[in-house]
Amino acid sequence: MIGSEKRVIRALQERGEATRPQLAAATGLSLVTVNHVVAKLSRSGEVRSLGVVPSGGGRPVQLYGINPGHGCHIIIRLAKEGNLLRGELEQLDMTGTLQHHKSANFAYIDSESFDGWLDPIMRRHHIRSITLYTDAPADLKETAYHLQKRYGCKVRTPSCATLLSARKDGELTLCLPDGAEASGAYVHGGKTQSCGTLSLLPLPCNWQEIDHTDRVLLEETVARLLQILICILAPTRICLYTPAWSSRLMERIRYNTTTKMKGKLPAIRFAPLTEDAVLSALREYSVRL
Repeated sequence: MIGSEKRVIRALQERGEATRPQLAAATGLSLVTVNHVVAKLSRSGEVRSLGVVPSGGGRPVQLYGINPGHGCHIIIRLAKEGNLLRGELEQLDMTGTLQHHKSANFAYIDSESFDGWLDPIMRRHHIRSITLYTDAPADLKETAYHLQKRYGCKVRTPSCATLLSARKDGELTLCLPDGAEASGAYVHGGKTQSCGTLSLLPLPCNWQEIDHTDRVLLEETVARLLQILICILAPTRICLYTPAWSSRLMERIRYNTTTKMKGKLPAIRFAPLTEDAVLSALREYSVRL
């Protein structure tokens, strides 16, 4: 799919419905280009006509929207559950509406673990994308490669920080869950770049092993991590997603980091890291081209 087509699709996803002049204004494309793109997407079935709307005395204008049944997006989530991995599959239509849900426990994940889930879906629907997400220590590279080759679609493995990033230039997003992998994402030049898994922190431990009841250790670890990332990336803003930390702990982290940076600190916003927030962001991310 070329850039102009992606821009039109994204505009329709954001607006729900739009006329061709509205799409031209939303995407910055010329009306001639939008007319060509909409005609092509209508022929392929990705976009459908929703009828006409009045145009202020002139000829009625055609209204367009995403065709929900043209394909589907798949989300596969993995979470640690005792000695097993809990797998959750969600099938979304092209507008992000949930169509099907399935779950199972896995002793381990290999490249073909999800074929039994996806093969029946592929026989009935065109799979447009697959999103693999986990906050557990699991390597999904081989699985992603297998799925992309077998189902011929885009396969993505975003981190928690990538999902929750506001996509504002210069913003650094950090996710620091309790007992799971930490992650970061930085937006530069309009592109969200993953900082990778932040498992090696300045102190001799990894994030999953930190005792979250030790508030002194927690404060110092987060402050040192912020100091390093600020020095390397020079963000203009930082959004820190955390579990339900007390306001006192968050202020101590802010003060500790300010002291380490000698007052040169970007704006820091603390936000609650909840399962609902991650799931909502995951669904939005999965349908975004």
